[in-house]
Amino acid sequence: ADYQEMGGNNIKASLASRKSTVARSSGITFWLVICIFHSLIGVFLMGYNTSLFNVPENTIKENAAQSKIGEVSWEVVNAMFPVGALVGAAFSGKLSDRIGRKRMIIINSGINIVASAITATSFYYEQLLVGRFIT
Repeated sequence: ADYQEMGGNNIKASLASRKSTVARSSGITFWLVICIFHSLIGVFLMGYNTSLFNVPENTIKENAAQSKIGEVSWEVVNAMFPVGALVGAAFSGKLSDRIGRKRMIIINSGINIVASAITATSFYYEQLLVGRFIT
């Protein structure tokens, strides 16, 4: 009987300490705020990059593109950025688990530099599509 009482008291004490630990850690911490802020910045940058590409629209359509780009084609070029982001997000998590997060960030930065160069030097509609998709 004494053994069962000791076991019961130990379980009660263990549960009480777990409850107090959960209560202390369930508040908003500094790192939680940093993670939320970082996530929101990514969303804002996505919108900023999509709208930023519309600023030189007339210049790209008239001067830089050897092929004629109409309104619908321009909308498709703009839509390639979030489509590429969706595809990249689907694969980058698994790849970063396989090769490491630091290497994945370095590879991603290299891909972004190449994609930006393709977009900046594009003379054809297809180059714009590929550059925006990879970016």
